[in-house]
Amino acid sequence: QALENFERWSTDGLTIPRVSVNVSARRLEDKDLINGLRKLAIKQGTVSFELVESIFLDENDDLVAWNIEHIKELGI
Repeated sequence: QALENFERWSTDGLTIPRVSVNVSARRLEDKDLINGLRKLAIKQGTVSFELVESIFLDENDDLVAWNIEHIKELGI
């Protein structure tokens, strides 16, 4: 939804440098997250994920850490 809005705003001539999206801890535990993001072909630097602080207070598992690293590599 956020990407669709971002594209529409750009088409309408609104200059918005980046759109931010809240991401839940459960979403960060999704093993298919990175593949899904790659399919969206998000232009680097145009999307920002907002992570609540409690994500880092919870027991941090390897999959969450791996997903966060790959999200950074995608320019998000």
